[in-house]
Amino acid sequence: DFSDDVRYDLVQIDTTTRLTAWLVDVAGYHRIRQPSSYVDIFAGLRWVKLRMTFDFERTTPPTIANQLKATESFLDLMVGARYQNELNQNWATKARIDLSKGETEGIWDARIEADYKISQKHNDRIFFGYRARHIEAYLGGTLLELDMHGPYVGYNFVF
Repeated sequence: DFSDDVRYDLVQIDTTTRLTAWLVDVAGYHRIRQPSSYVDIFAGLRWVKLRMTFDFERTTPPTIANQLKATESFLDLMVGARYQNELNQNWATKARIDLSKGETEGIWDARIEADYKISQKHNDRIFFGYRARHIEAYLGGTLLELDMHGPYVGYNFVF
């Protein structure tokens, strides 16, 4: 009977994970213009830097704390398209989708937004929309699958 020889201990571990991601796109484009809208077809390079820190601490005796870190940079080829429709002098809608692959296992990004031009002279605008991005890349030898999505708001100015 082995039940007398087995002991079960509960162990509590607190964890904290932090991810920092940098994505820089450099691309050329070809514009197809209509009277109140345009489509840009673009291609270029996407540089990605991912850094993940994983802190964990065993809070039941004996306490143990440790940290794992992984940082990787990647260079991908990127293709995509963006569309803008000018609704009137101040308002416009935009949509964009792009895909990249190379040193990553693949990244896609899709967004839709509305823009309001607050200055005709300087082309300043505020914008808001919704964005979804999926990243697959090996980080520290482990495949990281990251999905980010949600609303955003911003301010654009030209000088």
